[in-house]
Amino acid sequence: MLFRETRDRKVHYEYPSLINGSTRLPAITSLRESEPPPELARFAFRSFDRRWVLLDNRLGDFLRRPLWQTCGDNQVYLTTLLTVELGLGPTAVASAVPPDMNSFNNRACHTIPLWRNSAATQPNFPGGLLDSLNGALGHVTAEDFFGYVYAVLSAPSYVETFWEELFVPGPRVPITCNAGLFGRASALGRRLLWLHTYGERFVPDGFRRGQVSGGRTRCTRGIPTTAEDYPETVLWEADVLRVGQGEFSPVSKAVWEFSVSDFFVVQSLIRSRLRDGAGKRSSALDEVRPATWTAEMTQELLELLWVVEATIDAQPELNASLNEILAGPLFTAAELPHPSEEERRPPVVEEAGDPHEEMALE
Repeated sequence: MLFRETRDRKVHYEYPSLINGSTRLPAITSLRESEPPPELARFAFRSFDRRWVLLDNRLGDFLRRPLWQTCGDNQVYLTTLLTVELGLGPTAVASAVPPDMNSFNNRACHTIPLWRNSAATQPNFPGGLLDSLNGALGHVTAEDFFGYVYAVLSAPSYVETFWEELFVPGPRVPITCNAGLFGRASALGRRLLWLHTYGERFVPDGFRRGQVSGGRTRCTRGIPTTAEDYPETVLWEADVLRVGQGEFSPVSKAVWEFSVSDFFVVQSLIRSRLRDGAGKRSSALDEVRPATWTAEMTQELLELLWVVEATIDAQPELNASLNEILAGPLFTAAELPHPSEEERRPPVVEEAGDPHEEMALE
């Protein structure tokens, strides 16, 4: 068995369950071979890059239980940078599944969920915010406001417009007083949230949950699924993307170079899946890699290319929406409620005794 011990995770310690914090999990060294394996769950490894994790609090450093305990069928997480400067591209990226601490652009980021509970009944907004907006904008739901914020922060011109202001880290959202502009931006944001969660959230009529809308790109030559032909290289040239012996076309330069604060989304996903992988090595566990490329991996890449295509197609409309918002009347900070200290804190999670106490197996 391979296990890399760290300062915060030891094989001979017990830890609270990730989901049910009132339960303690036995130490790994006490487990028998007949024990059932932990549950597999999706998480957002990097922007638009979903991977699988063993959902077990004994197996990961700094697993954020509030994120997992508030995960639900309607939860959406935004990741962004609040303490360092943002680069060009989207200012926030959405995920339907809990994100890694470096998920935004391979740097430590911050996560902002739509809901404070898994049942999606407690919006993660200051108390009274929606009531304040309803007076000027009509009936505004939590999803409406979340969509509006996402549209504003996804406009490429946002960073360009507020470049100097963003030297003080953390995005700020201009909120229009115009109901028509609010509704238009909210609808744009809802569509992006549907795209960026791979069809899992904000599903439009006529689509099923988890269905990704097809784009222009096609796999024009399949990637072999044999061990000896596992892709080792990636090359983009003249709208053709070559992954090993496989080819995808058309893939525009804009799709190939699409970035989130200097993190190249398509390039990163592919390079991490090549034979030798990418990124730093911290233990022998990093050498455990797929033996063959699979049809599922090809479909995953196609869906990413379609999502990025559609995102780029939406950018002119996102920029136009932001420009109209900034040209019109805006709410001032004094007109809207601010979050209390309690609302700024993560939701309370169930604990098995002292949340900071780790129990050694005697």
